[in-house]
Amino acid sequence: HVPAPPIPAGPVQPRPDVVQPAASHFEAAYKKWDKLDTTAMELELDNEDRKPAEEADMMLRSDGGAVSMTAVNYKQDREEYEMDEELQARAKDMQAVVRAKMTRAWQNKESGDALSKKGQQSEALRNYLLGAQELEYCITARCIMAPGLSDKVRDVGVEVKLGAARAAAGTADWEVAKSMSEQVLELDDGCSEAQEIKKAASKRLEPSG
Repeated sequence: HVPAPPIPAGPVQPRPDVVQPAASHFEAAYKKWDKLDTTAMELELDNEDRKPAEEADMMLRSDGGAVSMTAVNYKQDREEYEMDEELQARAKDMQAVVRAKMTRAWQNKESGDALSKKGQQSEALRNYLLGAQELEYCITARCIMAPGLSDKVRDVGVEVKLGAARAAAGTADWEVAKSMSEQVLELDDGCSEAQEIKKAASKRLEPSG
């Protein structure tokens, strides 16, 4: 039996830490991630295969009679990229608001249609006007919408406002009938029914004698 080696005399020297504590390790990793410039990385990826600004492609766009030319497919700087990101986020918010207002406007339009069929023109007119009020924001924002959404707003606007013009004519409220028919024609200048209502309302509003 071999005896155990003697324990050396003197103070015990602590062993230096070889492994960093887990909490500190993760904290360091998070700090490193926080310092990572993800915007710069996304910008670099986004600019891949794009042309320098002076060689950008030009896109011609026509909307409601206005013609504009926009540079596309070119390398953006950081400020342009961040602005585009902000605009895209705001566009999504705007689309959500527009779709909610269009839904409520259409519901009012359907209520107006049902009341009109029952001969309740005053109540029908009230519902149509509520629908038209919901659409004011949407119609104002059409100039910055994608063409597809802009067309949908126009179509819903025509239906709602034309319903209001009909109901107003049915209650002999010629001022509202004229106003609503004019608003329809602003959205669709070829709407023959709106033209007829406007003509009838204008004639009724002419001073007598």
